[in-house]
Amino acid sequence: MKKKRIFGFMKILAGLLILLILFYKVGFNNIYQTLSEVNPFYLSLTILMALAVIFISTLNLKVLLQPFENISLWELFKSYSLTWATALYVPGKIGELLIIYFLKKKGVEPGRSSAVFVISKLITVSFFLVFAVIGFTMFFTGIQTLKLVLSLLAIFAVAAFFVLTNRGRTLIKKYILRSYSKYFRGFSKILYSYPGAYPNRILASFFLILAKTLVQICIIYYIFLLLGSSVPLIKIFVIMTMTFIASFIPLTLQGIGIKESLGVYLYSKIGISTGISSSMYILLLSASYITSVLLFFLFARKKKPKEIS
Repeated sequence: MKKKRIFGFMKILAGLLILLILFYKVGFNNIYQTLSEVNPFYLSLTILMALAVIFISTLNLKVLLQPFENISLWELFKSYSLTWATALYVPGKIGELLIIYFLKKKGVEPGRSSAVFVISKLITVSFFLVFAVIGFTMFFTGIQTLKLVLSLLAIFAVAAFFVLTNRGRTLIKKYILRSYSKYFRGFSKILYSYPGAYPNRILASFFLILAKTLVQICIIYYIFLLLGSSVPLIKIFVIMTMTFIASFIPLTLQGIGIKESLGVYLYSKIGISTGISSSMYILLLSASYITSVLLFFLFARKKKPKEIS
């Protein structure tokens, strides 16, 4: 446990260091001057849009989970909100797995919730990966694109081995879950049978993920407008898919530092100054963490016991 904490702390430091180097290269004064022109009041709209993203994600989870559990949308929204908020402070993508814990408290079996979580992630990653590869061809040479694609395929092949094969899941049960593996019974059965049993729900999930992506694109587009720049929506989308895939590199907290550095570089390739794109990411991160604090305040407070009269 101590080693895990040290490893997590090192990831946080790595992300902060990468951001520090990025902002140093761009110029702190340049970033400050760009940010000083933004009215904080108008930035509050990004928080509302972030809540819309969380709500759509909740709907997606509701659609996929409906065949097994009839949990209310409001309860699911609270659970997913806490998961999203907590994941911002947890290294890698591990924090997103907290949805399994929160749903278990609502009576949902971990085997079912974990299978639905994986299905949702597979749809999302597959969707983003296709457009990320297209993005690579737009910004990099053929050889560079080939190397990047092969590297990504290798990473996802390893992930697929542990999730989709009996041997991989056996290793996870033996070395990671151990005695807790009994709580994840039914995972494999649901994972393999779901697409054939509920194809309409898979399709609905895809469109909800598409809707969520459109809102995320609008958030970035809006922040760029606040900074005095107009960036084509399609270019925002392509760059967003590439930075999303880059965030899976398990070197920093939630990929922070890595995706911002890549994003600043890619936006510079389409004529957006590094000062503006860096400011955009600062405002985007600020809005995310402010939203997380708001969600913690709303849903993580312990209810006071009623006084006995």
